[in-house]
Amino acid sequence: MLLTLSLIGIAAPALAVVLDLLLTQPPPPANPPASIGGLRLLEPISSLGLLLTTLFVPLTIGSLATLLAFAPARVLALSSSRDPRRKALALAFILTPLFLPSFLAYAGWNALRRPGSFVGDLIAQQSPAFIAVLGKMLGLACMAFWLWPIAALVLASGYSRLHRDQYEAFTLAGAGFFRRRLFVLNLLKPSILWSIGLVGLISLSSAVPLHLAQVQTLTIEIWADLGAQPAREVWPRTVALLVIACVGGFVLLKSLARTLGWSAAAVDHAPPEAPIPISRLDWPLTWVAAACSCMIPLGLFVWGVESPKHISAFFVESGVILLRSVVYAVVVGLGVACIMLLTWSIVGTAPTATFPGSSRRFVRVVIAGVIGAWLAAALVPGVMVGAAWKTLSTALASGHLIGSIGEPLADLLDGPLGLILAHLTRFGALGALFGFALALMEERDLRETRLLLHSGRWATVRAWWRASVMRHWPALIGVMAAAAALSLHEIESAVIMAPAGTVSIAGRMLEHLHYNAEHRLMASGLVVTGCSLILAVAASLGLGAVAGRFSQPRETSRIE
Repeated sequence: MLLTLSLIGIAAPALAVVLDLLLTQPPPPANPPASIGGLRLLEPISSLGLLLTTLFVPLTIGSLATLLAFAPARVLALSSSRDPRRKALALAFILTPLFLPSFLAYAGWNALRRPGSFVGDLIAQQSPAFIAVLGKMLGLACMAFWLWPIAALVLASGYSRLHRDQYEAFTLAGAGFFRRRLFVLNLLKPSILWSIGLVGLISLSSAVPLHLAQVQTLTIEIWADLGAQPAREVWPRTVALLVIACVGGFVLLKSLARTLGWSAAAVDHAPPEAPIPISRLDWPLTWVAAACSCMIPLGLFVWGVESPKHISAFFVESGVILLRSVVYAVVVGLGVACIMLLTWSIVGTAPTATFPGSSRRFVRVVIAGVIGAWLAAALVPGVMVGAAWKTLSTALASGHLIGSIGEPLADLLDGPLGLILAHLTRFGALGALFGFALALMEERDLRETRLLLHSGRWATVRAWWRASVMRHWPALIGVMAAAAALSLHEIESAVIMAPAGTVSIAGRMLEHLHYNAEHRLMASGLVVTGCSLILAVAASLGLGAVAGRFSQPRETSRIE
């Protein structure tokens, strides 16, 4: 079943893109420009600038997010070492900004620049070049405001492995304040590099603030090209991003498998009993990061809605659109929950250690390949995911894939089903990732007892459901709510896959963001963010509650 969903959600649109390139390739121009990975070699200046910008922007966002995440990471690591409940609450608080709209911070902070305000009038007096640079800096900062929770999770894993004895020994040696901090940073170097790299990868795949700030990266250029040219002319320029996504997805899977004990090189990452101390400023700094990410922007949305009639006008104009988008988001959440359950059940109930050597390797390769494919799909830019599904719909309608019977399927893809499938491709990695992690984090004694006492396939599944799923059901609710929240305000794939004659609430928000429809933007942003906030809190509490149970050292399932 999981393999079938993977074939539908990932392999089908990818196959359609390949066939579109092979079967409908237009005649080449007389003097075709050479290209490598999307960089046109006959335009050396613009291509070099595009390459440098594409490298510089993700690294800058990753670095800014990592700087913001140091204090929250220390809070999370300390909470996890003392009290599972404290960890659950701390993790819920830290994760919430991640599940809110990516454009929330940019739209909120950008409201300070509106004409008539003190800041707006002050900025208007500056040169156009200064204003353009300021807008780009705001876009980079707002991407960091959205993604710092991911950096906090990565850094927290590093902090949780540091021991107080290391810190105190260095202090007794006479090291000053700054040398002690440099010592800790040196110990955290792998986690810092992972944080910058992972946040940078995600910023390449979800770049709405960069699109609004007109920061020209390869992702933004492909977004513009897909709106102005046939998709088959754009696909050759996406090779670099596809390679980055595939490599990043499987490297991330390998690191996760090594951390959780699914790899032969697995290491013991149990948190020490005496972690290093944290500063009194860590909680205040965590609140500052959360305020910059969502609290202040949300307050600016409230400030921008000058009259309740603007909220009423939004529901009159877009109430049906919002309801339809919420329904689609709930369906996406249910789909991602199914992917999670399937991954969890396969990894948690397959006794791979009893298979012969070759069969065991084959099972592990298949499982790793499927989960890695979902992770890679999550790192592909959303506009490319939407364009791939649109290409599949066009190929089915033209009869290139399965003849005349493809037309009814194309009609289905041109409706709500296509949008839902595109969002499942974007966010299915949440289900695969958490299902994989929960299966590997199960206590070894519990897993071995289940597999020993229940030999039949369905008996094993029922025992797994009672022993694992029923104990950690908040994780299922959390993943479902997280996927629904991300789907509700997903813009990139929605603007391409929205059913003909309709618009999603994310597409309507993009229109307001582009045309700077101030009152409509503030009203719609406030309502959409409010809906997302409900889902984000549910997701954060669900995931935090389960993470709190795994915070204490114990022997997990080392699946051979």
